[in-house]
Amino acid sequence: MNKVAWWLSLTVVVTLLAGSPVARAEDDDHRMKERLERLEKHVQHLSSTPDRPMERFSKAMEARRQMHPPVMEAPKPPMPACPMQASCMKHLGCALRFLLLLAAIINIILAFWVYSDVRKRGKGRGIFIVLVLLAGLPAAILYALVRIGDRVGEKPS
Repeated sequence: MNKVAWWLSLTVVVTLLAGSPVARAEDDDHRMKERLERLEKHVQHLSSTPDRPMERFSKAMEARRQMHPPVMEAPKPPMPACPMQASCMKHLGCALRFLLLLAAIINIILAFWVYSDVRKRGKGRGIFIVLVLLAGLPAAILYALVRIGDRVGEKPS
């Protein structure tokens, strides 16, 4: 009796599991067909009715044009010129080139001063000449500080 109840319950469960997706699929197919038919009817209805909202809109626009004809506006004056026009940018570029040239000349003059000072003192620190050519004024100040430090260390003769 126990085996019969077990087999019976197993067949009921298998039947329910196997039968339910088919029933659901059939219901879904039926619903989709109904929705598709309703959609087709609605599209046919829309295509058969004249375009009344657009007709009303065009009539309203025509009435508005007759009441208020378009007014020709005077041309607007041109916008004021931008302060950074091409000529201004050209002058700015020239000024920048002049400053770079001036900085290069100052570096060369400072390097010449370091070179002449090294030769006059007779103590070789030629690395400062290269540093002054590359770094400019900060390297010249560094050289001057080292030179002052060398003088303090020297004994008066």
